[in-house]
Amino acid sequence: MGASMERALKHSFDRQESWNRTHAYAFKHEMNNRYLDDQNRRMHDDWHVGRPVVMDPPPVDYSTLPPYDGRVSYPTPRRYIIHNGWTPDRTSSMTPRSKEEVVAGAAHLLL
Repeated sequence: MGASMERALKHSFDRQESWNRTHAYAFKHEMNNRYLDDQNRRMHDDWHVGRPVVMDPPPVDYSTLPPYDGRVSYPTPRRYIIHNGWTPDRTSSMTPRSKEEVVAGAAHLLL
């Protein structure tokens, strides 16, 4: 690698370090503000649901939790399931439809 390339890399590194030092204070404030926003959102949601609002919740004692076995299973809320023509809608009546109704229902897919 030539000397000019090394100088360019050093200059680029120094410029990036200068940028990081200049904006470190702003980054800290941004992180703190995000934490406070999340905390306020949590307290607001707790208040709407009727749970007691806790400013600083107690820390979780992880030694009392069962060991993590690596499995993840999140329950899927019913309101977020998107029903389309390919999956049956469990909330509607499960009566069999005639072929004409099915063709008429799928006509918008051909457009």
